[in-house]
Amino acid sequence: MQFKIKNITALAPGLQTPVQWQTWATNPVFLDTQVSVPKLDFIPMMQRRRLSKFARLCCFTLYELTTEKTALPMVFVSRFGDLVKTNELIEDVVGNQTLSPTKFALSVHNAVAGQYSILTDNKQPSTTIAAGIDSFHMGLCDAVARLKQSDHDELIMVCTETITPEKYTPYITEQQIDHSVAILLSKTEGREVSLTFSPPDKQNNSPLPQALAFLAWYHSDQTTSTIVSAQKQWQWANV
Repeated sequence: MQFKIKNITALAPGLQTPVQWQTWATNPVFLDTQVSVPKLDFIPMMQRRRLSKFARLCCFTLYELTTEKTALPMVFVSRFGDLVKTNELIEDVVGNQTLSPTKFALSVHNAVAGQYSILTDNKQPSTTIAAGIDSFHMGLCDAVARLKQSDHDELIMVCTETITPEKYTPYITEQQIDHSVAILLSKTEGREVSLTFSPPDKQNNSPLPQALAFLAWYHSDQTTSTIVSAQKQWQWANV
């Protein structure tokens, strides 16, 4: 499939500006794995206090994505969601503790989509995607399909992950790195790229989460890139 990327904002350890990302792309490794929590001055303090680190990363990149705060359809993507909150609930169940309705409501996979829509008065439709290790690319497939069917000229996709609780580490193959990547897709403007996939014919060539592996290509001077998972082989190319 072919589509246009009008703008990207991303946040990862030590990386925020386009220049920082371009420099990183020449040697895409991380020495640190955690990011400082953004302040989110655009959100009132009382509402800001309810947001977890996961929610703050997501809200930050979304808000920074466009200078014109136009309400657009959105696709929220995360492999694990706010797993720290979910893990706390599981531990409460194991310990026969009473579950907090508020904590549960804020732990479900589409909670941040709802929170951000309320905070920015965005009444446009949104979806939330989780598709295992391929969540980033499957979210893009959904976003592109929705944009083509939409009356809007633009659509936002955001992919956010934070480091999971230690007990889950043995089951995760990619490197654990706090990050959030928001992409503004457009029907008419931006850098045109193509994305195709096929069954994998080689082993994973990068320990990076797929969103960061994509950024390593996007900010490089390479014309193509292949990102491999256990299920699929994703091929990127400039058009």
